[in-house]
Amino acid sequence: MRGILIDPWFKAIREVEVDQGIDAMYKIMSHPLGPKVDIFTMGMNWPNGDVLYVDDEGFLKPGGRLFLIDRMDRQPLVGCGLILGSDAEGNSVDAKSMLVEIETKVSWTNKVTR
Repeated sequence: MRGILIDPWFKAIREVEVDQGIDAMYKIMSHPLGPKVDIFTMGMNWPNGDVLYVDDEGFLKPGGRLFLIDRMDRQPLVGCGLILGSDAEGNSVDAKSMLVEIETKVSWTNKVTR
């Protein structure tokens, strides 16, 4: 399925193809330059059904890179962010957001978790 990956190590946002299943999500969110993702959580969601997933334990791991995305609380997020769509049953489907939309919402920071 079509996803959007926010990569704070390379400060890049790109479309990715994600296989069905939770293992594929763990794999794509575990960056080769960063800590392995063992559990993820929903960082935010959009009215169109898209969901941003991030490492739930990112702030606890050393060496994580942070990024900001337009959220009301302006809380930075750690590690790779993965955006997928969701259907009425809560299953992951193709992301509906356009890449350029997400690019306008993300800003980078040079901060690193300790």
